[in-house]
Amino acid sequence: MNKSLNSKPEAALLAALGGRCIVLVGMMGSGKTSFGWPLAARLGLDFADADAESKRRTA
Repeated sequence: MNKSLNSKPEAALLAALGGRCIVLVGMMGSGKTSFGWPLAARLGLDFADADAESKRRTA
C-alpha cells in the first residue's frame, strides 16, 4: 500500500466531503449509531442520532 495515500485518510475524507454531511442509512439494529459515534469522533464532526433527536423533540 502506498503510505502517502494512507498517511492522513481523515484529512482526505474531510476534503472530499467539502463541508457536506455523512448520513448513515440502514435497518434498525444494523449498527449506524455504533459506527457513527466513533466515525464522527475520529473526523472531528458532530454526531446526531435520528432516534434520539426524535425522542428529545417529542418529549
